[in-house]
Amino acid sequence: MKNDYFIMGKNSLNEVLRRDSWRFIEIITHHEKSHAFLTPFLEKGIKITSMGRHTMEKILGSDSHGGFAARLERHENFSIGDMLDSLKEKKNATLVALDGILDPHNIGAILRSCECFGVDGVIWSKNRGPSITPVVTKVSVGASELVPICIVSNIHDALLKCQDDYFSIITAEKKANSCTHQDLPRQDKKVLVLGSEEKGVRALISKMADYSVFIPMQGQIDSLNVSAATAVLLSHLCTS
Repeated sequence: MKNDYFIMGKNSLNEVLRRDSWRFIEIITHHEKSHAFLTPFLEKGIKITSMGRHTMEKILGSDSHGGFAARLERHENFSIGDMLDSLKEKKNATLVALDGILDPHNIGAILRSCECFGVDGVIWSKNRGPSITPVVTKVSVGASELVPICIVSNIHDALLKCQDDYFSIITAEKKANSCTHQDLPRQDKKVLVLGSEEKGVRALISKMADYSVFIPMQGQIDSLNVSAATAVLLSHLCTS
C-alpha cells in the first residue's frame, strides 16, 4: 500500500508507540505474543502478527530486525513552505539537506545525529534522495520517526527558498574559500548541505552556498564518513 511502510527494531517501535501509536497497522514478530516487549502494544489494542524469521527477513530486506518490526501509516511529509513557516518565529534554527546520499546506514546515522542535536528538519530530493527503509529506521534508533522530513522535487529550488527566508546555506566541502567548522561565523538560521561520499556536493549547490566548511584532519586518513562528519559539524553548528 502507498500509505504504509515498515520499520524495525525495538527502539523504533517504542518511539512510535510513545508519540504516534495511532500509526500502527500491525506488529510483526517471530516471538511469542506473550513476550514482555509486546505488552504495551497489546494494551493499546495493536494487532500482533506472528511469522517466521525468514519471512520477516524477506519482507524487511534485512536480517537485523531483532525479531520485531511494524507496518505503519506513513508520517507527514512537510512541504518546504510549511517547514519554513513553522520556523519563522524561531531565532535559531538548523536544517540539514542531503544532496545525493543514498546509503541506508548513512541516512539512519545522519537522522540519529539530527535528532540528538535538535535539528529542525531534514530536506532531500525525491529523485536524488533515500527511501525510509527498515534499515534506516533501525540505524536511526527511531529518529526517522521523530525528525521532520521534507521531500522536494528540486533541492536547489528548496535551498533558494531557504535563502529567501534568511537561512544561510552552508556546504560541507573543502574548496578554495572554505573555512574550518570552528572558524565559521555564527549563523542564527542555517542549512547544512551534505553531499555523497563519492561525488560530494554538486557544483550547482556549491555555487549558491553562503559558506563552505570542512573538518581539519590530523591523522593519515583524510576524511570522515559522511554520517560521522555530520555529527561533528552539528555538534558545532547547533551549540555555538
